[in-house]
Amino acid sequence: MSQAQYLTRNAVDCLPRGELERRLEQSRPLRVKLGVDPTSADLHLGHTVVFRKLREFQDAGHVAVLILGDYTARVGDPSGRSATRPVLSGEEIDAHAQTYLEQATKVLRDDDRQIIEIVRDFFATLDLPSHRHGIDVGAGTNLYPALTMLPLCDEITLYEYATSNVSWLQREIQSYSPSWDPFWDLLTKEPLYKSIESPREVLAARARIETGSVFDLPELRWNIGTMSFVAESISSELSEFQAALGSFLRSLRPGAPFAAAFMENSLGYDVSTHRFPAVAITAEDVETCLAGYAEDLEIRRIGTTSPRLRDGYEGMILAIGIVRTE
Repeated sequence: MSQAQYLTRNAVDCLPRGELERRLEQSRPLRVKLGVDPTSADLHLGHTVVFRKLREFQDAGHVAVLILGDYTARVGDPSGRSATRPVLSGEEIDAHAQTYLEQATKVLRDDDRQIIEIVRDFFATLDLPSHRHGIDVGAGTNLYPALTMLPLCDEITLYEYATSNVSWLQREIQSYSPSWDPFWDLLTKEPLYKSIESPREVLAARARIETGSVFDLPELRWNIGTMSFVAESISSELSEFQAALGSFLRSLRPGAPFAAAFMENSLGYDVSTHRFPAVAITAEDVETCLAGYAEDLEIRRIGTTSPRLRDGYEGMILAIGIVRTE
């Protein structure tokens, strides 16, 4: 199934025909907009249909934009025939818009939640040296790995290869969008993260973007690191998976904690007419590859949740541990 086919599942139509496929062929993130009128204090069940579709685009690496129609909400139904669209005051509209935003950004995938909780609880136990430098390898359009390191680092390198993702990161880290607030809220269940009062400002100050290939990472540079869904998504060759994972671990200093996430038994995926390969790996493959680099290693398997990110995988694998000091 191509990405266009996946994103248009359960849709009555996609117009103009062929335009989504053409846009996806440009291999850069789309800006997908949804407009809603804050006519009442709460979202309702019908909103979940379009919010889920918006989330599917976001999970595929595109930018989701929620537009709150304050003017149309103010006008209401001028005929006075619709009790569901009354004329509202500016104060009522502002209050409704705030609750819409708060409710709309609370949609967290369960697999994301599990990964964040495990990494949060692991990182919160660490006693790291001062002047810590962290790295997220293959940051893509995902900020939550960087957020898990935020209270632990003086500087965080967002290391990315794709030009389109670098552009997205440059914009997003300046003041990240409200869609990341539920991730930060989940992190603040641990007191370590509550110590940061303004995570947007802190991330903007501490994050640095560096362009490069995972195979070209300098060795022994960072004190803590994360890598999510990178090593298994380079090619269908197990040797390249092993090389990428080894390069990531060698970039960290002895004693550095790390967290790495992988798609389990991924078959690759399609974006328009382009096929992106993957190597099908299991928890045993991950453990075998990491055994020579890590101590206190823990491997967690996270099952699939609905809706799936895409077709062609059986779950997720999370590895946490410490780089060997010997």
